[in-house]
Amino acid sequence: MGGTRNPRKNNNAFYFKLDNIRVRVCKIFFKNTLDINDRPIRTVLAKRNKIADVLLEDDQRGKHGMQRKVDENIRNGIVQFIDKIPKVESHYTRSNTTRQFIDGSKTISQLHSDYVTDCKVKNIPYDDDYKEAIVIKKKKPVVIEFKPAFIYKPKISERKKADLMDLMKKKKHSFQLQILF
Repeated sequence: MGGTRNPRKNNNAFYFKLDNIRVRVCKIFFKNTLDINDRPIRTVLAKRNKIADVLLEDDQRGKHGMQRKVDENIRNGIVQFIDKIPKVESHYTRSNTTRQFIDGSKTISQLHSDYVTDCKVKNIPYDDDYKEAIVIKKKKPVVIEFKPAFIYKPKISERKKADLMDLMKKKKHSFQLQILF
């Protein structure tokens, strides 16, 4: 019956700073106020040095050093290709929009194949893995400079919308007349 017990775990206190005064709160209040669960608290406690009471490990997320980079020549080719695509006028009623819009007549795959064909004809390097680079979606190789809206079909302008509403009213009226007679 007599065995060894696990050593007792340390108690943890939770504090909020209010006007440079530390206010001690219970764990449940701490979690509910920050809208977190136990996991972030356990992570911090696991990384803490129990003797010196300081965090030993830095957050290493995204710091593995193996991020893929786009070659500068390929990047410049992508920029030039995007510059050549004709832009359409903004559909926004705002007068000073900074976004550029591209006609929605081509799909993402068609734009990419146009880019690859253009590179092959000019005999310049390209990276077929960077389909996202052409579309400028998630991998952000050229996003910072452009921020265009790709594959965009402009919404109906206010004038066209009003014309459509008038047409719908006329059709509805004529439809009601057809039912009556």
